[in-house]
Amino acid sequence: MPSHTTLVYNKHFSLTTSTAQSASKVKPNVVSLKPIFWRMYTNQLALEAALMELTLHLERQDSPEVGNIVRGALETIGENAVFTKQVLAKLKASSAG
Repeated sequence: MPSHTTLVYNKHFSLTTSTAQSASKVKPNVVSLKPIFWRMYTNQLALEAALMELTLHLERQDSPEVGNIVRGALETIGENAVFTKQVLAKLKASSAG
């Protein structure tokens, strides 16, 4: 029987991969999402800072309309960073308890 991999997201914020050789043999392998979310969060903060620098530069070059568009994107990045940080807190709490 051919091998296949199944990915499952569970309530403990982990990704489970199962490689099955047959219907009766399933070998689970759990991969933590904590380092992935941490990198996503730090990337969001870095992108937010870089975009803010570009926005300030554009505004100094008399392009306030472009600056406003970028500020809208920055607001979305900030909101998403807050969500990512909340997921990180849940991951930390679930691994501690």
